[in-house]
Amino acid sequence: MGRAEERTNYILDRLAREGEVSVAQLASDLGVSPVTVRASLKSLDEQGYLVRVPDDRDARGILFKLTPQGMLCVQDVADDLYAVLVSMFGEAVEERAVQRALKHLLELEDAALDELGELSW
Repeated sequence: MGRAEERTNYILDRLAREGEVSVAQLASDLGVSPVTVRASLKSLDEQGYLVRVPDDRDARGILFKLTPQGMLCVQDVADDLYAVLVSMFGEAVEERAVQRALKHLLELEDAALDELGELSW
């Protein structure tokens, strides 16, 4: 997995967990420039996975938030990861480390479903 793909996955995960984030927050966390983060966000925006929203705390600020399509993408990744874990560990899926990973995936799924439930269709 390349750095750009790792950044994209981190951004999707962060948005799924926190709802909204800024370019500055992502750049700081990833240890890259805001320009690099904007390139990743542009790609996700072009795919329909996120939208820009105003920052209530800063009238000039812009935050990014997952779209329903973005939430489904996060869910698909979680489902794929679960399938990989089961194929790797088989009967050992009960191991503690795997349980923690699955718990995290379920939390992401809950956040995604909560977010979808809040949308007015």
